[in-house]
Amino acid sequence: MTSFFFFLNVFYLFGQFPLEVRFQPDSLVYSYQINTNPIEVHTIVLQNIAVVNAGQDSLSINRLTITAYKDSEEIQTTTIRQDKIDNYASLLHNYQEAGKLEFLEAKLQTKTYLENITFCASHWISQNKAIVITSIPLLFEKLPEKIVVSAFGYDTNGKEIISTNELSVIQYKSKNQYNFPLKGTWSAFGAPSLNSHHRWVGIQEFSYDFIKMDKNGDSHKRGGSKFKQYYAYGEDVLSVGDGKVVSVINTIEESDVLLQSEDTDEHWMRVKSLQNELMQKGFGYILGNHVIIEHANGEYSYYMHLKKNSIPVQVGDAIIRGQEIGELGQSGMSSEPHLHFQLSDSPDILKSRSLPIVFSNIGDENWNILYGEIIKTDN
Repeated sequence: MTSFFFFLNVFYLFGQFPLEVRFQPDSLVYSYQINTNPIEVHTIVLQNIAVVNAGQDSLSINRLTITAYKDSEEIQTTTIRQDKIDNYASLLHNYQEAGKLEFLEAKLQTKTYLENITFCASHWISQNKAIVITSIPLLFEKLPEKIVVSAFGYDTNGKEIISTNELSVIQYKSKNQYNFPLKGTWSAFGAPSLNSHHRWVGIQEFSYDFIKMDKNGDSHKRGGSKFKQYYAYGEDVLSVGDGKVVSVINTIEESDVLLQSEDTDEHWMRVKSLQNELMQKGFGYILGNHVIIEHANGEYSYYMHLKKNSIPVQVGDAIIRGQEIGELGQSGMSSEPHLHFQLSDSPDILKSRSLPIVFSNIGDENWNILYGEIIKTDN
């Protein structure tokens, strides 16, 4: 008898409950430590929180709460109120109406967790529609164990509807040993700090852009209008660890279009034109010439924006740590010659999530590289 009533309860919750809270990435969230002295500071970004109407009646969502717990005690709560919910809803609805959601797929990953769901224009959600709350940053001195998100609303009869879901918080540490992928002195122009553009997209949240600079802090000679004037151009790129090559693109032309970016209409027209051209060929072309290497424990290292015809390895090749796998270039959507590097949980970047990485040959065993830091290594 007990199992029968348990079945009825499960059916009610999952088969009939009209409101759902979903996450992408799902089930757990990774933290990144950005300070140790005088206090520890841990950062978390909730990339995508979807509130979905799985019922038949329209629902009004009036607030979301995001509550962090440690040792079963509430340590922090953030509330997103109805005016903010309207802003999020309107933004994605307008992109949808303009047919531009494809350009946000890398951020939203809707095909992964919102298949056949469309976006509503306000806090009122009708059947099979959703509101997605994106890029919520959280800072903690004490790292929580879980984060609970609750959506509160009403149906058209005024009955209160509440839905809750939770994420485990993980301070991720790989079981593999990795070395820094470049030799010499480099600057982390992009890093998992909250002021980096990488941190706000799950598929590249913990990735880096490494550039090479001179003693004056310049990344190039002369005017910097040609990619060959950049110190990073042509530098050797090394595998961070032992593994097997699972993807290579080696023939994409390099371009000066994005160099010396300026905030002008003409420049942004060039940016959009190049992005459209690359997207039409496939998302892999956004990465430029690249290598993806499979490592133990389901981890994959990505090396992007490489020099055309500089990659000496092929799919299926066994690779050892420190082996040369290409030269740094200016292919794909690259603002200047640099190495975009990341560790991920899948060789398909659009279906992956980025993973935090610590390099064993620089700093101490817990050194999390931050935006603007200088890295020195002889490898």
